[in-house]
Parts: sequence; C-alpha cells; structure tokens
Amino acid sequence: MHDMEIFDFRRLPVHGGSMRISVAKKGSKHKVSAKLKECLQNELNRKINSRSLYDDFANRVYSNTKKLIECLKAYKAEGKRVVGYGASAKGNVLLNFCQITPDLVEYVVDSIPYKQWRYTPGTHLPVYPEQKLEEDHPDYILLLAWNFQEEILEKQALFRKRGGRFIVAVPEVKVLN
Repeated sequence: MHDMEIFDFRRLPVHGGSMRISVAKKGSKHKVSAKLKECLQNELNRKINSRSLYDDFANRVYSNTKKLIECLKAYKAEGKRVVGYGASAKGNVLLNFCQITPDLVEYVVDSIPYKQWRYTPGTHLPVYPEQKLEEDHPDYILLLAWNFQEEILEKQALFRKRGGRFIVAVPEVKVLN
C-alpha cells in the first residue's frame, strides 16, 4: 500500500522472541539481506502461511485457557488464595482473554510505582506494591510477567521457601514449587 518492503530483521529475546524489522521504500539503496531470504524460506518450509498452523495454535490457546481456569477454580474450591504478579500488558491480555475476575485472582502486585494503587484494565484487579506479599502470604501467585520468570522467582525466594507456589500459564499451565 505504501510501496515499501522489508530488507532486514533482527531477532530479539524479549517477549519470548520478537523480531525488529527494517523497512524502506521499494527500489531504495537497501538490498534484501541473505539472512531475511533464509528466514522467509524457513517460514515457507515450515508452512507458516497455512491455515492449519493457526487453527492448531488457536486450539492450544483455548485448551490452555480451559486448564488455567480449571486450575484457579480448583484452588478456590480448596480454600486457597491466588494473586497475580506483574501488571504487564501481556498479563492483562491473559486476564481478559481468560475472563479472570477478582473471585479467582484477588489482586496483582507489581514493582513499578505508577502501576500501583490502580486497577488492571478490564478485569479490575487492584494492583499493589510487591511488599504486600510479605504481609499477606497468599498460597499461589499467577505469573503475569512470564518473560521475567527467572528474575521474579529469584526475587520471591522467601515466598517459595514459605511454601508459596507459582502458576505459570504460558506456554502451558504448570505449577512451580
């Protein structure tokens, strides 16, 4: 539409693997890199342009959503308390897609001051400073900033030492001791 083309890209580890693309007007001095040609051929070989690939992905998403909700409801039925960790954009997408409300996840903690004392968009979970975990002692924490899993698990070693567990929902639901 704008007479532009991608001529190069770079893989970034953030968000589970992103790409930064370089774009220019068609016919510019920029030539399509060999790395981009190889990437495009790899995508064709993997049939990334097929409908079935995306249908399979959608099925995995819905199955995982069902597992997460079942897990949260089971903990609630057992009288366990679940809170969230990380008021991230991706976490809010998960909360809203799964329609997770305060009856399943009581609140969210986050280290960023401008997110604290507000509510998550759509699901209206209150957002508090991380220190609330030290006072409150929930049973489970739903990890909403899964791209920082190792850092958060390390930071919350005391929570885990006290018997608290983390629920990781992406790429699949699992509970970490």
